[in-house]
Amino acid sequence: MGLHSNIIGHSRQKEILLGSLRRERLSTSYLFAGDSGIGKRLMALEFAKTLNCLSPVTPDNDACDECHSCKKIASLKHPDIMLVEPEKNLIKIDNIREIQEFLSLSPYEGKKKVVIIDNAEYMNQAASNAFLKTLEEPPPNSVLILVTSSADTLLETIRSRCFRLNFSLLSRDETEEILRLHLPDATDTEIATLTRIAMGRPGTVLIDDIEGFFTEMEQILAEIEKGHLLHQWKDRVDIEDWLNHLLLLLRDILVLRLSPSDKDLIIHKNVEKTITRISKKVSDDYIIKLYTDLIELKSALRLNLNVSIVLQYLSTCLMRIKRQTKV
Repeated sequence: MGLHSNIIGHSRQKEILLGSLRRERLSTSYLFAGDSGIGKRLMALEFAKTLNCLSPVTPDNDACDECHSCKKIASLKHPDIMLVEPEKNLIKIDNIREIQEFLSLSPYEGKKKVVIIDNAEYMNQAASNAFLKTLEEPPPNSVLILVTSSADTLLETIRSRCFRLNFSLLSRDETEEILRLHLPDATDTEIATLTRIAMGRPGTVLIDDIEGFFTEMEQILAEIEKGHLLHQWKDRVDIEDWLNHLLLLLRDILVLRLSPSDKDLIIHKNVEKTITRISKKVSDDYIIKLYTDLIELKSALRLNLNVSIVLQYLSTCLMRIKRQTKV
């Protein structure tokens, strides 16, 4: 049923939301903040179910998952639920105007009109300013939920008007449970490897092509050894995913640099030989500096840094590794 049955982990956050519903102390706007891939968007959708369920389950008044309303929200076809997502890594003022028009009408068949803005950090300046007006004068019978993995990039005036719920990384057992639920055909070895790679963020490794996912790890290592980029990215999200993979691989390289005998700490055991080979030929200082620089590059990428500059910088980084490794 709803939050309890469909959300693994995040017990405190579930209790806060259900408690506010029981006490009739709902906020008009929420900010779900935390790392990507930990279930914030799913929590928002399940909360929308709970707010509009026709047969809530006592004693928590959680969603039943069986009524007409719950099923419509699950399939994203409920007329009183609006999900807004970035288009080409941007949420524009036109999207906010659509939200305002949506909220100007009374609920059609539900109890509450719910707007969920996923990846809210991608609102541009004009969109942020327009949305701020909606937060200042929220329509009755409405709930706004902002979902973000980069809360600090939102306007402070937006953050201050939302009830903030911070979400933490999931435990290893919770991560594995989610992966087994959503990847029933994966082998035990694949689940174990994906659990390590996810590091508490199962949504980042819920992929259809598991074999292709592992092949990409091998390709990134090949790029490190050859000293130039081979990957062709579709968009900024694809670049960020690639950077996340690279950062985890650099983490493993550094682990082997600092503690070569403690191989249980390695995440990517499927490419351990290649990681070991590279780790023997690079300096600790360089890997640490590169890791730090790439974290800053990720932040700049989210602030709309020119993609060509990103590619040029990454190419330079790989060439430097190549010169160090002398592969």
